[in-house]
Amino acid sequence: MATVKNVAEIAKVNVSTVSRYLSGELSVTPETEQRILDAIKQTNYQPNIIAQGLRRGRSRTIVVVAPDIYQPGISGIISGIDRRIQDSRFILITVMTQGSSRRELKILRTLSTMMASGVVLIGHPFGQINSTEMIRDAIGMEPSLVYVSRTFQESNVLEVCPDQLSGMQQITDHLIEKGHRSIGLIVGVNEHPDALIKIRGYKRSLTAHNIEIRDDLILEGFFRPEETRAATDVLLERNVDAIICTSDLMGISALQHLQNKKLSIPDDIAVAGYGGTIWADLVTPKLTTVAVQVEELGQYAAGLLLDEIEGNDLDSNFAIRPVSLRLGESV
Repeated sequence: MATVKNVAEIAKVNVSTVSRYLSGELSVTPETEQRILDAIKQTNYQPNIIAQGLRRGRSRTIVVVAPDIYQPGISGIISGIDRRIQDSRFILITVMTQGSSRRELKILRTLSTMMASGVVLIGHPFGQINSTEMIRDAIGMEPSLVYVSRTFQESNVLEVCPDQLSGMQQITDHLIEKGHRSIGLIVGVNEHPDALIKIRGYKRSLTAHNIEIRDDLILEGFFRPEETRAATDVLLERNVDAIICTSDLMGISALQHLQNKKLSIPDDIAVAGYGGTIWADLVTPKLTTVAVQVEELGQYAAGLLLDEIEGNDLDSNFAIRPVSLRLGESV
């Protein structure tokens, strides 16, 4: 098995130069870098990341903890994180919680033994994890930590969030400008922090236009087609003329369910989604939605995390990234 010494001999550099280059502690000239890379390829040398971590006290790994990597928004965030760290000497590991706070805590306790340099937590799990103190108790104090779309607004941790409040106001304002006055809202889960922010934006828009707020028009779809269809039926019984869903997939479920009932979209009833995913453009009519720039969100979060790991000064620990209305044909 090839060793650092073998690589150093072929590259004609010191062993310490190879070791420090591989650990990211040393910058070398392009010519030296190419000799080292050629030597690694020639010898098929495989760096031992764990051993390097033991020597430095941290491994050069960044761990992403996400509810479900198959959700379009989350996969986009992870893609952005990966793009941002490609030019660094870190590797990315992604694990899923399936939205469970119990599973998240179990994962975080496991990560405490991995000596990761940084951890990215995406979204709020369902459960009682409601402070950085709980997370630090599980993971320890060492890894740098950044939240994406998990709003604790604590001064001692990095947070990056899309502007969900503005996004929901924008889509509700748009429907009102189109003449709609009885607007139903289907969220994932009412008490989820993300849903609470969106409900606040929805209500703020209604209030600004002097439209009565009716809590009976705010229903849960649990991000599943069957429950979304059931919520859509209830809203129809309550005579809404428009429906906003807080995810594009729920919006598509509602739209197709209404079409199956022989209702014309948007002539009989308008439907809007949230997220700006590719799925919004794959239905007829195209779904009007709020576009969240998820890759940019991931890149921005990864940049903050790398800066903190390297000890660089940060302008702010909390960043709200803009969202925008993306018009389709469903409103």
